[in-house]
Amino acid sequence: FEVAQALSQGWLCERDPQPCGRCTSCRQVRQRTHPDHKVVVPEALRLAQGWLVEDDPLLRSGAKPSRELKVDQIREAIDWSQRSAGQRGVRALVLHPGDALNAAAANALLKTLEEPPGGLRIVLTSHDPERLLPTLRSRVQRVRIALPGAESALAWLREQGVEEGGAPLAAAGGRPMGALALVGEGIDAKLLAALPELVARGDASLLTGKPVPRVVDLLLKLAHDAMAQAVGALPRFYAASTLPVPAPLPRLQA
Repeated sequence: FEVAQALSQGWLCERDPQPCGRCTSCRQVRQRTHPDHKVVVPEALRLAQGWLVEDDPLLRSGAKPSRELKVDQIREAIDWSQRSAGQRGVRALVLHPGDALNAAAANALLKTLEEPPGGLRIVLTSHDPERLLPTLRSRVQRVRIALPGAESALAWLREQGVEEGGAPLAAAGGRPMGALALVGEGIDAKLLAALPELVARGDASLLTGKPVPRVVDLLLKLAHDAMAQAVGALPRFYAASTLPVPAPLPRLQA
């Protein structure tokens, strides 16, 4: 998401291909007031980011915020994209995450991706591009963003105040921002070191109160590492020293 934001800000920057962060356009993008910049995210993310306006429907509604990008959001963005662009003749539309597009929203987006209005540039993020419709993937230029090296990631985590970032980084699959999110939810190095043995004893108390999707993710990764270790492979998400010693696999009889 941050890369998508920086890319779209650079398209609108008055000075550089990369966003300078100082011009009027860059300041407006950061303040979400630029008339030629639009960010479309699910309601749940908008609520989490505090992107609410006065008398916002999300403040009035008692319904659970949606985690999907809905067709009404896409249609509204398409209507916005067809207006005349401002000073630079460029409009930037960020859709995040593309994985959250429901079927109706994805189909509504197809024509705009194939024939965007003049001056419109779209950036569509995705953690798992294969989940997108093939018709969507065929209409975009795919740019893969590699993970940073462990040393760089750990240095960045230290800058964010996470001194023991190795275990959260591994549990997040090497994604530094994922590691930071884990720590923010109280899933730090100490918890991750103790979790495998406690789960092996049937004690899941360390996960009490944690979001259900996060609990499922941690347990699936623990199951993965336990199976890997049982067949002599290296674990990926948890330190080998924290995993219980696996029981030997039974020999198959001919």
